[in-house]
Amino acid sequence: FSCSQERSTGYNTHRTLYVPGAMWDAADAVDKTWAEKLCCVFTWLLRDSSAAEPFMITYDGSRRSYDADTLKKAAEQAYADVCGMSMGSADCASESERCPDGELHGGSEPAVWSSSHWMSSLFSSGSGMLDV
Repeated sequence: FSCSQERSTGYNTHRTLYVPGAMWDAADAVDKTWAEKLCCVFTWLLRDSSAAEPFMITYDGSRRSYDADTLKKAAEQAYADVCGMSMGSADCASESERCPDGELHGGSEPAVWSSSHWMSSLFSSGSGMLDV
């Protein structure tokens, strides 16, 4: 799995949530579904072996740090931030156009999406995700 959702903004074509290596490596199935959830709102999730805490780089290059001890918590915070941004609110409103099978259950846990066969390979070596 790799995210290829891009949006023409005049700056960058996507946001990136960088996750510390240990947090990435400890991810479970629920955590991993957030990678695709974020991708649907033009936010890529990448493993950063040098990061001490998760952080997101936005379209304009701004950095937002997150106080989270799991990938799910970091992703939830990043998703909330994205949906609260001017451009991000439009991305969240149109998310179902890019990812029609995805939905949140109770607003906190994304389902394992029916069209997604990526679960077994999402975080495996050679997945195409960057280790920065």
